[in-house]
Parts: sequence; structure tokens; C-alpha cells
Amino acid sequence: MSHSIIWVRKLIFYGALLFVLIALCSLAGKQNPTYAVSYNDEAGNFYDLIVCGIPVAILLTLFYTVRREHSFFKNMVTICATVLVTFFSIVMLVEFLFSIGIAVWKGDPWVFRSAGTGTAGILFGGWIPLM
Repeated sequence: MSHSIIWVRKLIFYGALLFVLIALCSLAGKQNPTYAVSYNDEAGNFYDLIVCGIPVAILLTLFYTVRREHSFFKNMVTICATVLVTFFSIVMLVEFLFSIGIAVWKGDPWVFRSAGTGTAGILFGGWIPLM
């Protein structure tokens, strides 16, 4: 096999792994309420990219893990394990999506007046449904 093809396969493999790592780290960081996405569309695009991208990235790792040098049985086990991990990731991402309530913290200021004392105040942020 040509060196350029091996290089492209490695690039796809390591790029997919890097995407999964960055996506999982950003999901963990996005749950911190001190960081906010300014618009609902951006939050929706972020979660769409994660939910669709992680399974695709896991499947892209097959470009480097399946090789001609390996036996047919080893390649089939690798393919089946990768598809199983992809299915598991889809289930976990959908479960995660619905467990957080499909909402985003938005940092717009809200002006309010207390009914009891009549004092005015400003509240920054609030939960805004994505759908």
C-alpha cells in the first residue's frame, strides 16, 4: 500500500479520535452554568454536531483499524465491536440529550420588580427551551 494512502488513513483515524476527545471534554465543560451559549441556535448547532459527529467519528476509526495484514476474523471482530460502540454512543447521547431537559442557559438580563417591596432588580440568565 502506498505511503500516501497510509498517511491519509492515519490522518482520518487520529482526526476522528481528536474530535471525540474534544467533543467529550466540551460536553463536560458545557454543563458548568458559568459558561453560556449566547443564542439558542448556537446551542442547538453545538449539540447537533456532537450527537451526529461522535458516532460518525467512531465509525471513521475503522479506516485505520481494519487492515489487510489482519485475519478476516480479527477484522470482523473489529468491525462488530466498532459498530456496537457506535450504537452504544448513540443511545448514551440521546439519553444525555433528554436527561438535561433540552434547554440552554441564556445570559440575557431580565428586569423585574418585587411584588412585596416594590424594589426593582435585574436578573441575568435563565433557562430557555431549545424546542
